[in-house]
Amino acid sequence: MATVNIGRLKFKWQGNYSSGTAYVVDDVVYHGGNSYVCINDSTGNAPTNTSYWQKMAQGSDLGSLSGIAQGDVVYYNGTDWTRLAAGTSGQFLKTNGSGGNPVWDDVDLGTAAALDVGTGANNVVQLDSSGNLPAINGAALTGIDAGGIELLGSYTVSSSASSHDIITGLDLSTYHRVTIAATGVQGDTAGADVYMGLLNAVGSFAAFYYNQDGIMNTTFSQSNSLGFRANGGGMVAGSPLYFGEWDLFGLRNGEQTHCISKCLYYNSSNLYSYYHGGGSNNNTYAVTGFRASVQTGNITAGKFYIMGHKNS
Repeated sequence: MATVNIGRLKFKWQGNYSSGTAYVVDDVVYHGGNSYVCINDSTGNAPTNTSYWQKMAQGSDLGSLSGIAQGDVVYYNGTDWTRLAAGTSGQFLKTNGSGGNPVWDDVDLGTAAALDVGTGANNVVQLDSSGNLPAINGAALTGIDAGGIELLGSYTVSSSASSHDIITGLDLSTYHRVTIAATGVQGDTAGADVYMGLLNAVGSFAAFYYNQDGIMNTTFSQSNSLGFRANGGGMVAGSPLYFGEWDLFGLRNGEQTHCISKCLYYNSSNLYSYYHGGGSNNNTYAVTGFRASVQTGNITAGKFYIMGHKNS
């Protein structure tokens, strides 16, 4: 009976290619990161010779790279695969485009002198030499929860004066309430009360304050705006142990302005706490800022924080 040779019924894996081995059809070898199948019997013909071999699977020869370690990056340099050793902590991987190789590089944020520093549009805000933010219009800040509280600004007393404009140029049209907190306020006259005046569109200052009984007192009248008192009758001259707070409502044009103020101070022997309440008829102008002053003498030290409560 005649015998018919139908050849191999499956591929035969022969491992890494060797030039001294005789290969027959359907032998499969590994070479240069790829696998090749023999299509004609061959000895000494490299798998890249298409007369004897056909590429079976495309791969890469990454296994031949030496020194590979955790954090390394493998890339193609235009000729072969190579490794880029891990950079130092904090560096980033920088591309040099289609014609260059990647490198590790340091983040360069520039210097303050090179940045557009300021308090206007598109500026970078820089802390001052004391680590404080500069005076900015808090109403211009964005990205803040409309139902929350935001810091409109702060003011540090740096010179002795009877009054200090702690913030100006405000647009309070979207605020239903402003809270002003004073800490470490110091005066040069014992027993002086502290006032918070409301600057309006034409810059005029406080006309009235209200005592703890809610009775209008006009002895502090200045122009036609509004101001509110926080008692300081027991303050000691030169002592920074006075703390006050004013909660102000109705600061827009045509609204009725009301204030609840409170203070805490120590007069060398006793601790005092006072609460005050007061109000007014309709404002003539929308409030644009606040001025702190004392009944007599000067404010010589202290810090004020101005916080706005956004409309919900």
